[in-house]
Amino acid sequence: MISDGAGSSDFAKEAAWCTVNATADFCYNNSSEFFTDKQEQIARNLIFDIQQALYEQATKLNTDLSEMMCTLVLLCIDTKTMQYTTIHVGDGLITKICDDKTEIISYPENGVTKQYTYMVNSPSVMKHLRIKSGIYDPKAHFFACTDGAVENCYSTQEYLKRIIEIENFDSFQDDSTYCFCSFNDI
Repeated sequence: MISDGAGSSDFAKEAAWCTVNATADFCYNNSSEFFTDKQEQIARNLIFDIQQALYEQATKLNTDLSEMMCTLVLLCIDTKTMQYTTIHVGDGLITKICDDKTEIISYPENGVTKQYTYMVNSPSVMKHLRIKSGIYDPKAHFFACTDGAVENCYSTQEYLKRIIEIENFDSFQDDSTYCFCSFNDI
């Protein structure tokens, strides 16, 4: 899982860490539910739990929930059934790479401008919650990132080119968080 705090907020780092911790706790207790027919409701419950944690953190920081802005990129894999589920809010990117073929599972979602995205603390977050699932091929690996890794990409081809650049270099110079996940990592 990855969360990216909004740079316009004084509490971006705190919001991202709070979101990651709340998501980890939720997944520890409910991970198998992401692979059932209740998947959408479980994802909604996750968002409610994150919002509650963000509210509590905002109270501790003596600020408002509106200052706890961040995105969420989550990949869940059931190694017994080889199913995967992604939960995504915001402008990150999730891809599956197998046999030199890259499939974009969830594109960045921006608002009116490239500088605006949707956040987990937003009242309208459920309209922007993206849930995808599929079968995981053990030869495949996933790439998930925040917006910084794919900044200034405006087409599928540009996203794919950037992923290759990142995968082939040890250090990618940008304000980004990204990871590659393969079956060997699980």
